[in-house]
Amino acid sequence: MSDYKKYIVPLLKGEPIKEYTKFENKIKKLIKKSFSTYFSSEVERLFKKYYGDTYLDDLFQEFVLRLIQTKDLLLHLDYISERYLVKIIENLIYRQLSCNFKYSPKELSFESVIGGEIEEEVIASEIFPSYTYDCIKELKIGHWMKLLITKLKEPEQEVLCYYLYKRLLNREVKTQLPLSTLYKRWERLKKKIRKLIGSDLEGEDWEELKEFFELYMSKVCEKRLYKKLGN
Repeated sequence: MSDYKKYIVPLLKGEPIKEYTKFENKIKKLIKKSFSTYFSSEVERLFKKYYGDTYLDDLFQEFVLRLIQTKDLLLHLDYISERYLVKIIENLIYRQLSCNFKYSPKELSFESVIGGEIEEEVIASEIFPSYTYDCIKELKIGHWMKLLITKLKEPEQEVLCYYLYKRLLNREVKTQLPLSTLYKRWERLKKKIRKLIGSDLEGEDWEELKEFFELYMSKVCEKRLYKKLGN
């Protein structure tokens, strides 16, 4: 797994980056990968419409600004993984969607960054206005809901609902599947969900996902249970 710290630390310290072009190309590939993995093709077309052919360049610039804003945190990390950077990119895309592409980042002079200076105005700027948070969260939840409803097969929906009832409500719903089969299917399903929504169903990610899965239970699981009881 790639460690991006060797590129990012010199950038944040205002030191020359030996492989800056390589770093830029890597991030642009991650942006493309994020579009294809976490969003529909219509979303990328929207970015091309509003940004033009330079949409990858513009998103890369926003990405660098985000790194600068979180400079203190990044400098203390032992390892900067691809997954961490993809999360940043995903949030940048959601933010533009949440404000209908009205957000305009400050221009960043890469020459000044590479040359050893980072303007105080850029460091201190509010890159993520607080009022966009709820919009971004709602967009995420709506996007995740659509993904799981359309991408999970009926047996997978059943396994997910069984797990959610048990974890969120401490309640076991009736199922014809043996527990050993449920466990094996759940282990496979966790990996599939992680690929779909870009988050793990354990650890810190779970706290962010709880609100979404509570909604999923009310819209999907309760309806399934209602049908199963013959009502």
